Amino acid sequence: VDLENGQEAIALRLEQSLMGKTKSEILSGEYDLKIAKQFRKYQRFGAEIDIKRMPAYSTNCNHIQSYIDQQYNEFGITYDELIVDYGALLGAISGNNDETQRISDAFVDLKNLADKNKFETIWTANHVVRAAEKRYETKFLSSDTAKCIDIVRHVDVAFGFNRNEFDKTSKMARLEVIDQRDGVQNGFALFHVDYEKQIALEVSKSELKMY
Repeated sequence: VDLENGQEAIALRLEQSLMGKTKSEILSGEYDLKIAKQFRKYQRFGAEIDIKRMPAYSTNCNHIQSYIDQQYNEFGITYDELIVDYGALLGAISGNNDETQRISDAFVDLKNLADKNKFETIWTANHVVRAAEKRYETKFLSSDTAKCIDIVRHVDVAFGFNRNEFDKTSKMARLEVIDQRDGVQNGFALFHVDYEKQIALEVSKSELKMY
């Protein structure tokens, strides 16, 4: 569910990530046949990716649920995971328009949506406050969450996207555990990242040990 960028922009990033190509390479049309072949391969596995643009603020989880129900009733599609870009732009089912309370209510709504549909996960992103910039190289705090501190209270786990100078020169990034309802409270996953090609690949065990 895209509340910000538009379906075409998200689809383009998806194609970049699948093919490991830059934006200009994808737009050239040179890889159209290979992209189609890759999608057919996923379809044979029974996998589908559905990108739906919905308007920010006026969309709430009831609208998302209506779309999910429509897709099931018309096409028999059931979803395993949901990505919302991004949750703070959702309206609240409660109708509360105070920004902080709206966001807090919307994240409770997302939790209920996940439970009702038995999603494995719902992924979303959020900004941090300006004062958190000094912790970009180390690890963010739960209080660094922008707009609404309740976000971290409502989610099952919050990760921080962190990079120090060594990470940047090595083209890597860390997902640091900021807070987690069940499980370890500290630790990180390390990835090779390529912004141009929209790719993040987890490092090997030997690379992690060296790091």
